Formats: sequence, C-alpha cells, structure tokens
Amino acid sequence: MVYNDEDLRKEVAHRLRRAIHNETFDMLDPIPVQIEHMLGITPLGSVVPQSARDDTILDPHHWFWQAYHDDSVNSTEVENLITDTISWLEEENILQIEEDETTDHYYNVCVDMYPQETTDREQTTCIECGGVADVSHSIEGDAQYMSVYEIVCTECSASGIYNTVLVRR
Repeated sequence: MVYNDEDLRKEVAHRLRRAIHNETFDMLDPIPVQIEHMLGITPLGSVVPQSARDDTILDPHHWFWQAYHDDSVNSTEVENLITDTISWLEEENILQIEEDETTDHYYNVCVDMYPQETTDREQTTCIECGGVADVSHSIEGDAQYMSVYEIVCTECSASGIYNTVLVRR
C-alpha cells in the first residue's frame, strides 16, 4: 500500500481529534502548545522531551512515511507536510480554533470527523438520546496497537472516543 496526501489528511485529522477535540488552549500557559501536543504525542501542558518524535508520525522512519508516495522524507519535510495538512484541515473547517469570548488568551478547539468516502457506516444507538449514532473504527499503533472507536450521534451530536489496547496472543 502506498499512502498519499489524502491518507495524510485522514491520519492527521484522526490524531488531532483524539488529542485536542473540545480542549481549550491557554496562550499564556508557560508551556506553549506544540505540534507534539496537537498530535497527542505529548500531553497538553507537558514539556516536550527531545525523544518525543521517535517512532511517531513526526519521525521520518515511522511506518506511515515508509509507505508514503514520495521516495523518502526527512524530518523537516515531515514537519512541513504535517503543518501544511493542519493548515488545510483548518481551511476546510475540519479543525476549528476559535478565540474564547470571555478572554483574549483562551482558544477553544473543535475537530470534526474527517469525511468518509464510504456510505457503509456502522451504526449503534446513542446512549444520550436513543437516536442513531455513527461508528467509525480504526486500528492505530506506534509502540502498541489500539482498537479505536469513535461514536457520534446524528441527532443530538453527543460523541465519544473509546479505545482498547490489543494484546497479541
């Protein structure tokens, strides 16, 4: 399989949603929000260690970049591609960062689900309103594999992300 720019948009959007959806950034925080925080590599508010990028999507040796359509990418190219992708997601209103109305240094973040090309969607019953909820499923892994389910109600907009660590037998 060869990954392309569309795959990169899906991957980055999914990671942003898991890491910063419904979060509030305080721009006066002594530790500024960095790309490692936005992608869920380092928790918000934590110092980013030098080794944080190792074996993650920010590492040019990560499995995603090994299958990317360009022959090879270096660290600078990886960061530029991801930064450009985040900007694209913001232009398409998938990523929305809005200034909090009560103060000038808080920003609220919303990350919508990346549009799916298939109409074959798994559905379940919303636990909040009893309506129909769409379910998307993915398997992710850097150091360990996780089965991740994202559930969004089509009627009341309740949403949740659930994950389970997969254990090899």
